[in-house]
Amino acid sequence: MRKIAAAAAAIPVIAYVWVRARFRHLIPGSGNGAGSAGDGVPAPGRASASSVTDLRTQGGASIRTNSGALRGASPTSARSGDRDSVFTPMAVPAPVRTVERAPLPRDQAFVPSAIEPDLVQNKSQGRIPGLDVARPFVPPPVRTFDPGRRSDVGYGVLQFSLVTMSVTLLVAALLLGLPAKPVAGGAPPSFLPTVPEASTDRSQGDLPLDVAFNLQFSKPMNEASVESALTISPDAGLKFQWDATGENLALAPASHWDPFTQYVVVVGTTATDQQGLGLSSPLSASFKSGSLTSGQLIATEVVDSLVSPGTAFQITFTRPVKLLTVQEHLSVSLMATCPAVNGVSSLPLNGVCPPVNGVSPQPTCPSDTGSTVPPLNGVCPVQIPLDIVGDDPTDAASQVFTATPTNQLEATSTFVVKFDVGTGHSAATDAAGAALLPVAPLQVTTMSAPEVLRFRPQDGSVTYDTNSPISVRFTTAMDTKSTAAAFTVTADGVPVSGGKYWSEGNTVLTLTPRTSFKIGATVVATVSSSARAVGGLHLGGTATATFRVAARPPAKIGYGGSPTKSSPWYASEVYYMALMNCTRTGGWVTSGGTCSSVTHHTLPAQGRLGLSAGISNNVSRPYAKYMADNRLLSHYLRGTTPHTRLCRAGYCGASWGENIASPSSYGRGGMISIEIFYQNEYWCRCEHYANIMNGHFSVAGVGVWFSNSVRVAIDFYG
Repeated sequence: MRKIAAAAAAIPVIAYVWVRARFRHLIPGSGNGAGSAGDGVPAPGRASASSVTDLRTQGGASIRTNSGALRGASPTSARSGDRDSVFTPMAVPAPVRTVERAPLPRDQAFVPSAIEPDLVQNKSQGRIPGLDVARPFVPPPVRTFDPGRRSDVGYGVLQFSLVTMSVTLLVAALLLGLPAKPVAGGAPPSFLPTVPEASTDRSQGDLPLDVAFNLQFSKPMNEASVESALTISPDAGLKFQWDATGENLALAPASHWDPFTQYVVVVGTTATDQQGLGLSSPLSASFKSGSLTSGQLIATEVVDSLVSPGTAFQITFTRPVKLLTVQEHLSVSLMATCPAVNGVSSLPLNGVCPPVNGVSPQPTCPSDTGSTVPPLNGVCPVQIPLDIVGDDPTDAASQVFTATPTNQLEATSTFVVKFDVGTGHSAATDAAGAALLPVAPLQVTTMSAPEVLRFRPQDGSVTYDTNSPISVRFTTAMDTKSTAAAFTVTADGVPVSGGKYWSEGNTVLTLTPRTSFKIGATVVATVSSSARAVGGLHLGGTATATFRVAARPPAKIGYGGSPTKSSPWYASEVYYMALMNCTRTGGWVTSGGTCSSVTHHTLPAQGRLGLSAGISNNVSRPYAKYMADNRLLSHYLRGTTPHTRLCRAGYCGASWGENIASPSSYGRGGMISIEIFYQNEYWCRCEHYANIMNGHFSVAGVGVWFSNSVRVAIDFYG
C-alpha cells in the first residue's frame, strides 16, 4: 500500500517535468541561449536568441531589446511567423546614434558629460578633452509585447493548465491508493425515547405547616396524569402548583399541614410525560410537619428590671399572623394592688392578697380607671388603648407586631401584657389558619418619674466662691442630651456659659462657669421638665435653686507653730499649709497674706487638706533638707521619685503629687511668694495649681529647710 501511495505521489511530479520540457520554448527565460540571468535578462557576456544588439541610427528602424522589439515608423511590421498579430505602439524612444569610443584610460572615469550633447539634459556640458568618441545612452530594458512570441495571456493559461492537471493526477493517485477491501455496512442507529423519573431533594423534617412539599421530574409531565396518580397519607387537602417547565410540582396544603405529622407521598407509574411515557418506577417520599406557630412578648424600653412609662410592647411570631388577629387578642391591663401595710403596697398572688390580722383583703384597682367591676385574678378589667402595627404593610407576612399605648403608662405601677389565643371558633390562628400555641404573658413595672434630689450650692445659700461650680443630682440615670439642654444657669438674669459634664452614673450634672461671678450676683439654677430619664420618663416639673455670691471678709492667716530639733522651721510649714488651704477652698491669697474672696480660679473649690505629720516627718522635710544642703531643686534626686518616697514611708496609694520651691526666705514673706506663684498658674491650670485644687487629695505634708539654701517640699496624698 505504501508503494502504491509513493507511486501515486510521484505521478504529478513526473507529469509536470514532462510538460515543462515539452513546451519549453513557450516559457520565458527558457530560450536557446545559455546562462539566463533572470526573467528575460541576458547573462553578462552572452546573448540569447531573444536579446538584441542591433541599435540602428536611421529613422524608422527598430531598437531590439531583450524584452521584444520597439517599433519605429512602421507600426504594422511583424515577424514573418506572426502574420495575424496586431501591434499597438507604446512609448517610442528617440533615435539613437551609435559611435565607436576608444577605451578609457584606467585612471579616467566616465562622466555623463562625455555623452553626445543631444543625449544629455545638461546641454552646457561639452566633450571631455582627449576623448574621440562618445558612449551611447542606452535606455533600461523595457518589457514589451512581442508578436513573434506567445502572449502573456497564453502563458498564464498554460500555467493554470499545468496546475490543474497536477492536482487532478494527485487526486486520482490517492483514490487508486485506497484499499480495495469493501467496508461492511450496518443498520442506522435507533433512538428510543427515555422514560421520565421523579425525585425529591430529601425527606424533609419539621416542614412549616404552610410550606409546600416539592417534587422534581426529569421531563415535562402530563399534569393531569401526575395529579391522578399521586396519593398522600394521611389524607390531606392539596393544591397542585406546577412551574412553567412542567418538571417541578409543589404540593401545598389546602389550609395547613397537621402539626407533628409524618406524611407519605406516592406517585404511581400511571403518571406520564407529555409524550405519554410513564414513570420508570413509582416514587415514594415522606416528610414530617413542624409545630404550631408560637409567639413571645417583650417591652421595648427597659432599664434594669423596670420599664419606662413611655415603652411599647412587641410580640414576635414564628410564622406570619394577620394584624386583625393580634388586634383582637392582645391586651395591656393594670394590675390590682393590695392595701398598703406599713406604707408598702404589694401585688396579689394568684389574685389573693397577703392576710392582715388573719384576714386576706381584696385587691383593688385605682379609682381613676373608672370601673366598678372588681379585678379578676388580680387584673383590673379596664384595658389600656393600643396602636398596633405589623412589620409588613401589606399584612401578608407580618411576624413582628408593635403595640404602643396611646398614652404613657402610669409611673410606679405594674401592668400585665397578654395574648389570649382563645378556644373554639374564637381561637387565634396564623395566616395559614393553623391554631397558635399559647403565649406566655408579660408582667412589667414602670419606673418612677425622675426627681431632683438637690442643687449645689444649695437653694437659699451664700457662697464666697466667685468660680463656684453648680451641680444638680437626680434620683435616676438621666438622658444626657435632653437633660443637659434642660439645665440652665443665670447670674442677675444673664445666662451663664460654661462646660457641662456628667458623673456618678449620669445622675449628677455639673456646670463649670467660664467666667467668675460678680460679688453680690444672684445665681439661679433651673432644670425644666423637658429633662428625661434614660427610660424616657420626663421630670415631673421644673426644679430651681437660687444662691447669692458674697464677698468673704478678709481673713488674716495666722503664723505660728512650735519648732523642734527635727523641725526648726515648723511655724513656716504650718503657715504655708494655711495659705494653701485658702486657695484650695476658693479663696485667693493676697500679697499681704490675707485670704480674699476676689479670685481668678479656673478650677472648682475643694475641701481643706489636713497636715500629715507622718508625711512631713518622713518624706517632705527630709527631702527639703537634702535639696537645701546640696543647693538642688528637682523631684528626682538620689534615684527616687515622689511616689517611691511616699511609698517607702507607707503611703502607696494611687493618688499622689508633689510641689517644690526655692523661696528667698523661710519666713512669712517667702511662704506668701510661693503660694502667689502657684496661684498665678490659674490661667493654664498648670501642675502646681492643679495639685492644690485636686479633689482626689485629702492630706499633705510640708517640709521647710534652710542650710546652704532655702527649700520647700509639699507632698500630696489621697
